[in-house]
Amino acid sequence: SPTKSFSRKAEEALYTIALEHFLTKNRILELYLNVIEWGKGVYGAEAAAQTFFGIPASQLDLDQAARLAAVLPKPLKVSPVGSNRFMQFRKAAILQNLRLFKGLGAPTDSGKAEESDDSEDDSSTEVGEPVPAKGVPDSATSAPSTPSTPSTTTPPKPDSTKGN
Repeated sequence: SPTKSFSRKAEEALYTIALEHFLTKNRILELYLNVIEWGKGVYGAEAAAQTFFGIPASQLDLDQAARLAAVLPKPLKVSPVGSNRFMQFRKAAILQNLRLFKGLGAPTDSGKAEESDDSEDDSSTEVGEPVPAKGVPDSATSAPSTPSTPSTTTPPKPDSTKGN
């Protein structure tokens, strides 16, 4: 139900508790990623990879996967292909977190940050038809963009003394 009510929230909380009891976090994430809408009429991570990059999800490189993850808050307004500033900023944050917490990806050289196309509108615009994979530039060779203002705080490092 799309209605906003306390009874609906209580029901959702019960479903959440049940899901977390019976399923692992990885399985919940897998289910979520395979049913959400990634663009107009594009449902699931596999369909998104095929639609936007022309390859199976298992063959996405780190940059492409980060681009898909970056659009999740606004999948109908932001495309994973192109250089919308919102998507570029989110992609850079995702890649930075992967480097800091998971050790994935190469460190970036802040002096060689990817330049965004100033001719594009900064606001989120409705995504029309998905861009064919042929029109996607080879983004694997480009450095991820960095935010224009440096962060004043650094995230805490994971505590290696704690068990999972």
